[in-house]
Amino acid sequence: MAQIHVVGRVTAELELQVSHAKNPYVRFTLEERLHNGRFQRYDVWAYGWDAEHLVQWKVKPGSILEVNGPLFAEEYTAKDGVSPGVRLKIIYKDGGPIRWGKPNRTGKKESTTPAETAAAETPSPSGEGVIDGEREPLPE
Repeated sequence: MAQIHVVGRVTAELELQVSHAKNPYVRFTLEERLHNGRFQRYDVWAYGWDAEHLVQWKVKPGSILEVNGPLFAEEYTAKDGVSPGVRLKIIYKDGGPIRWGKPNRTGKKESTTPAETAAAETPSPSGEGVIDGEREPLPE
């Protein structure tokens, strides 16, 4: 099992849920910006105390979050019922918010620093440039 340390932007509202065994959990997508302008997406799962604290910290879409934990490659079948895929899943063990987005007059998230504002203005690509699974090989 691989351990990972990643810093990225939360892409959706965190919603605390309760499992059949009455344990709290939260699931969300974290998007890491790579050096070449592409994005790597991770499904992050937090359970128990960790899940409750992420919600209490008011982590919102656009917030920059540090996540540490085991990384799993999870196979799935796409909604078409045929196409196979692989998603990267992290079980949240440690980390926390680094920057919170703040609402501006239009209701959109605005970062708290000029450098983050420039990065936030670049929208996440909807298909091209998004990596969902394997990373590119490292240069030799």
